Amino acid sequence: MKLFLAAAIAAVATSSATAEEMCGDWDKVDVGNYTLYNNLWGKDNDPGTGGQCTGLDSPIDDPSNIAWHTNYRWGGITWNVKGYPNVGLHFDPVELANVDSIPTTVNYTYEYDEAVTANMAYDLFTSSKPDGEFEYEIMVWLAAIGTAWPLSQEGKNIQNITVGGVDFMLNHGINGNMTVFSWVATKLTTTFSGDLMEFIQALPTAIAPGAKQFLTKVQCGTETYHATKNASMAVTTYKVDVNTLMQGSYGFEK
Repeated sequence: MKLFLAAAIAAVATSSATAEEMCGDWDKVDVGNYTLYNNLWGKDNDPGTGGQCTGLDSPIDDPSNIAWHTNYRWGGITWNVKGYPNVGLHFDPVELANVDSIPTTVNYTYEYDEAVTANMAYDLFTSSKPDGEFEYEIMVWLAAIGTAWPLSQEGKNIQNITVGGVDFMLNHGINGNMTVFSWVATKLTTTFSGDLMEFIQALPTAIAPGAKQFLTKVQCGTETYHATKNASMAVTTYKVDVNTLMQGSYGFEK
């Protein structure tokens, strides 16, 4: 067990009486329609000096709002993601044509001493099949901390939008067989309420996912890249839902 983890657990013990700290690679806990993940998918990019723990701060039997925190320290190359502690929503895959709205609210804080690279981001995925491999990823970055920056094939933002009173700029890139869109807030945003569907509908038609693509995953969390000292993120309020239509009326032809 990494040395910093014991200190991290002790620091948050008084605020997390609802569940134990999760420090394992794929540790998770279900809370109503949500699942909280520690998710250390990129930890092999760390030289072995770091680690990450995540804990639930809201009652496990109250799914109306979920609150959680993450503490971490990572070494290695600063632009390699080490983990994505996040909350995922439970819902049945649905064609984009049949998605009416994806309303969400999040409030969070981020604390760190120095040399931190991270983001705070929603992460949505689509596929041509309900259980197929991801083909499109739509990210909404509320914060780009340190040197964190999204994939950008063009090397610049290609579009702008305002959602929930916050200005975002769009970057577009390719990750293997997946097309990645990243809407990045023009300033650090710690409180956000808006409709995530607006980000999908605003994508350039020529490269956007088609209306028959299935929305299969909706997550929110922090991508943790690097921290020379302990860093912590705490979400005090989080809600999201996928509202569907009886018949498709999406912005594209089906």
